[in-house]
Amino acid sequence: MNNTFGIPIIPANEQARVKKLHEYRILDTHSEGSFKHITSLAIHIFKVPIA
Repeated sequence: MNNTFGIPIIPANEQARVKKLHEYRILDTHSEGSFKHITSLAIHIFKVPIA
């Protein structure tokens, strides 16, 4: 899958990456306010849709 710039958006190690996320049990965790504010600031500063 490619993004609008024609760059692959799924890394070659995606399966291993997701496996590690499951091992660390960090998927489906509650959001943390501090990180939410930092990402919102990054979205605003860099004028990007997600961060």
